[in-house]
Amino acid sequence: KKLKIGVSNGRQFLKRASVHPRTSFPHLLERKV
Repeated sequence: KKLKIGVSNGRQFLKRASVHPRTSFPHLLERKV
């Protein structure tokens, strides 16, 4: 389940990263850790 959620989050992250790059960086660190 975590893998599937990670993939969906990754796609949403790319969309959010283009709009909110600063707010998306911390989320990436938390997700990876």
